[in-house]
Amino acid sequence: MARIILSCIALTWICLSLFAAVLINVGLFTSAWLIRVDTMETRRLINCPLLFSIYAHGNEVVNSSPGSETDMIIRPPSIGPWLRCQTACNSPPEWWSLRWETRNGPPIRCQVSLWGFGIRPAKANAISWTTSVLFLLGCALMTLSIPFVVFSMCKRDLCDHSLFSFTGAVQGLGDLLLFVGLILWPIGWDSITIREVCGGAVGPYSKGNCTFGWGPICTIAGVVLTFVCALLSVSVDRTIRTHNAMRQMLLNGKNCVFLH
Repeated sequence: MARIILSCIALTWICLSLFAAVLINVGLFTSAWLIRVDTMETRRLINCPLLFSIYAHGNEVVNSSPGSETDMIIRPPSIGPWLRCQTACNSPPEWWSLRWETRNGPPIRCQVSLWGFGIRPAKANAISWTTSVLFLLGCALMTLSIPFVVFSMCKRDLCDHSLFSFTGAVQGLGDLLLFVGLILWPIGWDSITIREVCGGAVGPYSKGNCTFGWGPICTIAGVVLTFVCALLSVSVDRTIRTHNAMRQMLLNGKNCVFLH
């Protein structure tokens, strides 16, 4: 039977690792990184004729009654490292995009952010592609580290090496890739795909007619927590893999020991 050795710092490491992985995955799998600041003119670019009467009648905003045909909520176009989404009422569906209905508004269409919308979609620049690959590799390493974090409660060695050190190294490498991706992604904002969302004024580290969403905040928080977890893995290894811990388990004759 597997013998479990836990400590306060080990439980902290496990919980923070799980929370960081969730933050990173949720942050990357959203388009809420750059969100267009919509105006009367930019709304007219959306292929939804019914929506024009919602926001403007000449230069005045028209208030629609609840439950009416025009009682809709427009989702402004947004783009992230992996996904881009926008409102799409009458546009024909493409095989590379996802489309679903909303409760109080027109359908939302999302697709990979490396291609633009339209029959002949534009492709993103090389920096955007590189950033997406870095995020993908970093996210994959973080996801891969989760089983090792969980298994570390009952298994402390992997091929005669410390499982804690191995997991910490995986977390550190994944965190480094994600950090480089966060630095590089704003450099590629002059990509055509991002200009379609944020306008022609967008450029490296200049978001143009867009504002930041919650996606980068969530991802940055996950990256910071992952860095903390990589450092904690060293302390966990020193605490768990000690002769005192193993001696306490053997003396007590228990399969589960909690070290204070």
